Amino acid sequence: MKKITLFVVMMLAALNMSAQANIISTSFYSQALNETKGVHVFLPPGYDENPDLYYPVIYYLHGWQGAQNSGDGVMNTANSMINQGLIEPVIMVCAHNSPPPFGGSVYTNSILWGDYETYMVEDLCSWIEATYRAMPGKHYRAVFGMSMGGYGAFRYGILHNDKYCALSACAGPVSFLEDYMCMQFRQMILQANQGPPYSYNFATGGPFTQIYFLYYGAFTPNYNTPQTYINPAILEFPLDENGNYIDTILAKVIPHDIASLINQLTPENSPGIYFGCGITDQFYLYPGHLDVKDSLDLYGIPYTFYSHGGGHTMPAEFTENALIFLDSLLLPPVIPCSCLPEGIAFNAQEQIENFQIDYLGCREIEGDATILGGGIIKLNGLSLLTSIGGDLTIAKNYQLTSLNGLQNIQSIGGSFFLGVIEFWGSNQYIVGNNSLTDLSGLDALNSVGGDLFIGGHDSLTSLAGLQNLNDIGGNLQISLNKSLINLTGLEGLTSVEGNVKIGGTFFNGSGNSSLIDLTGLENLTSIDGNLLILDNSTLTSLAGIDSIAAGSIIDLSISNNAFLSTCEVTSICQYLAAGNGTVTIHNNAPGCDSQEEVEMACMVGEKEFQVPGSVFRVSCYPNPVSGHMNISLVIDKTCPVNIVMTNNLGQLIAVIANNQYLKGAHQISWNTANTPPGIYFLRIQVGDEVITSKVVKY
Repeated sequence: MKKITLFVVMMLAALNMSAQANIISTSFYSQALNETKGVHVFLPPGYDENPDLYYPVIYYLHGWQGAQNSGDGVMNTANSMINQGLIEPVIMVCAHNSPPPFGGSVYTNSILWGDYETYMVEDLCSWIEATYRAMPGKHYRAVFGMSMGGYGAFRYGILHNDKYCALSACAGPVSFLEDYMCMQFRQMILQANQGPPYSYNFATGGPFTQIYFLYYGAFTPNYNTPQTYINPAILEFPLDENGNYIDTILAKVIPHDIASLINQLTPENSPGIYFGCGITDQFYLYPGHLDVKDSLDLYGIPYTFYSHGGGHTMPAEFTENALIFLDSLLLPPVIPCSCLPEGIAFNAQEQIENFQIDYLGCREIEGDATILGGGIIKLNGLSLLTSIGGDLTIAKNYQLTSLNGLQNIQSIGGSFFLGVIEFWGSNQYIVGNNSLTDLSGLDALNSVGGDLFIGGHDSLTSLAGLQNLNDIGGNLQISLNKSLINLTGLEGLTSVEGNVKIGGTFFNGSGNSSLIDLTGLENLTSIDGNLLILDNSTLTSLAGIDSIAAGSIIDLSISNNAFLSTCEVTSICQYLAAGNGTVTIHNNAPGCDSQEEVEMACMVGEKEFQVPGSVFRVSCYPNPVSGHMNISLVIDKTCPVNIVMTNNLGQLIAVIANNQYLKGAHQISWNTANTPPGIYFLRIQVGDEVITSKVVKY
């Protein structure tokens, strides 16, 4: 799509800039590689003068043995073309991709050098968009590669076509299996290595041998290779000792050839493609480019091909044409804005894909957003969004496997419904997104202003992705998630300003049939509503909700959990001891089948306890206690004694003893009259030994 929007203020600023490009030499830490990598970043003319403007980005992929400064020439060309008004302002980035042992990464993950593809596609883009005013999203990203980088540009444009809208590639090794190239490489490698029998050495075998080590190191790495005639022996080399190709090794490269990868594209999902090669390329790459042309034609993929009579180095005309081509497909610089106060309903994949184009610069949807449609398979087109002002509903997307695309959303002003409740006649059903296995993609979400409802997901095994969610302004309900075994992923949640309901529906119905415990809610300390644990047929323990302040729970309902026998967690015991609210406990397993059973379990305390081999014995009584509690202590040697009482949050309630005690028996009394009812912990330290016991105050 040729852009027609032009920011006049930017052009006026650009025309007054000097010809010197603003290239920043910097570095950043890559989590994928666990190391710091060098990067050159070109900031376009007018960048500093327009602090509200955000820009598209071209990622330049350098060639073999290049470095982060290898893109400086292209950056200078871009700077000149921006100043001349030939292309719109754009950020350009070139990152280091020449690791040992072979001086290149091939822009892929390999056990020989690490996860360079992840570093480039995930870490680098995230860092650029967090550090500079770079717009995220497919329509604001493109790749441009030379030689090894030409392969990388094709690879990223095809395999990550949800992240880049266009690619330009020149003189790349796009088809390593093309017959003429294989024949010429074999001849050059055999000439440079001794044989037969042949041995192949990276250090001494010449450039063609080195290129094979590089590319087969990317696609057939093997620290246990049986090939003793190669050095270093850390991969599967495609030639045997007689100089013949090994078909089984060649077959492993087929899936990585660009001519093969193209079959993953369709005319609808293909990025824009501009590529070229010299007819006399000294690495015999031209026939492979013709193979790629044939594959593109076969699948009806649009492209533009550039050929010239020279060799491996591409002429300046190609660079200029490539920048104009990429500019024509990238969205223009934009001032981020809010939009859609009336909300929006996404019912088709095309709406998701075109969102950044239809609502230029929109980062905040002011109204409600609904994502509901069986044909929606990915959400990457929504990656610009940082907030939803109203409700967000995601349901009935049966092919949706990931929430990636929502990774920049930090807040939802209204309620968040992952799944919906529908009525069919007199029956009600929860309908979710049946292919979701976790909630990765929601990693930036820290607050939901209204309710959070997660229900009706058959494959959901984890709530991972919600780990940064701190506060829910309404109710929390998790129901009818058939594969969910615990609530791992909610560790960041500290407050729910409404009911917490695990199981059931908003009215009645089914729970979570694989849920075993409530692990994941350990840091939830406050709710402002009812606590309901209902209809979870495999739940055995309430472990996980220990930290909820009893005073924040209004009514309590624990019902119809057939295997639930452990309910005497701190929060429940303290709530029952305080005697607040309405309590409904029934139809659970023995031990948790009635209020009386749970209270009895809560009130069990050790009258005498001792660690085997300990220097002391101790007993405390009565327990439960309402007035004075007596502590009987017998120690085998004179030593310091410290006895304290804490609450379930570890906060100090009372210091009962803190003195040097002589060997022998001691009686200590503590008056609990001024201590509120609840569950407490008696911590007794004698010398270096510590024992802790539960105490119930009623």
